[in-house]
Parts: sequence; structure tokens; C-alpha cells
Amino acid sequence: RRQFTKGNADAGHRISKQLAPIHPREIVDVYWKEAYFYAEIGGQEECRYAVSVLREINEIMEKNSWTEEWNERYNDFIRDSISNPVMISELARF
Repeated sequence: RRQFTKGNADAGHRISKQLAPIHPREIVDVYWKEAYFYAEIGGQEECRYAVSVLREINEIMEKNSWTEEWNERYNDFIRDSISNPVMISELARF
């Protein structure tokens, strides 16, 4: 399991944002793992950060016309998060 920290080498997704146009699939896969990681922690700050990662995923997937996959994976994310009221509250703002 990969550990994510806000102070890592890709803090703020500076590097991955530059790589996203070249390797969108790989970046999206890493971002999904990151969103789940922070959602599982469950605190307000972590859930808010997970939603910000979801926004970035959505942007990349829209640019690549992966709308159906986005809808499926996002719905899975909601289903997996349903027991966390903090995450659901943050998702309501998405």
C-alpha cells in the first residue's frame, strides 16, 4: 500500500499535473488511490482533500472523454464512502 503525504515529492500534484497530458491513465490511477487513501482516514481535512483530488481526476477524465468510466468509478467511490458522514458531506459540495 502506497503512503501519501502532502509533503511528498509531488506535493500539490506539481509533477503529476505536468505528466497527465502524456500519461493520463497512470496519473488517474494514482489519483484514485490517493482519493481512497484520504477518504479512509475520514477526518474533515482529509475528506476535503480527497474531494479536491476527485476534482482533478474528473478534469483529466473529461479531457480524455472517459465520461462513462468516471461515472462508474465515482459512483463506486460514493458507495464505498457511504458509511462516512464527513466524506458524504464533502462530496455534497463536489
